Amino acid sequence: MNFSLDQIAAFVSTVEEGSFKSAAIKLNKHSTTVSNKWHR
Repeated sequence: MNFSLDQIAAFVSTVEEGSFKSAAIKLNKHSTTVSNKWHR
């Protein structure tokens, strides 16, 4: 299984921040974009 850098960044940010919304703010992305990275 291969993961993109965007997927890894979304995962790490979500774990660090504790929510998709906080991770999205940190990554300057929409929260659905961050959560969708997890489903791939």
